Amino acid sequence: MTLGATGSVAVGMTADLFGWMVAFGLLATIMALALVTIVSNAVFSLGY
Repeated sequence: MTLGATGSVAVGMTADLFGWMVAFGLLATIMALALVTIVSNAVFSLGY
């Protein structure tokens, strides 16, 4: 739960420092990276 809560803190802090467009861009990039990791694991049967 603590690790999940850090996402809200990071997005909020990024929005305060750089604006909402940058914050949502960062969030979209992190989520895309997670999706690529999951799909790569499934396609190559890495077992992680």
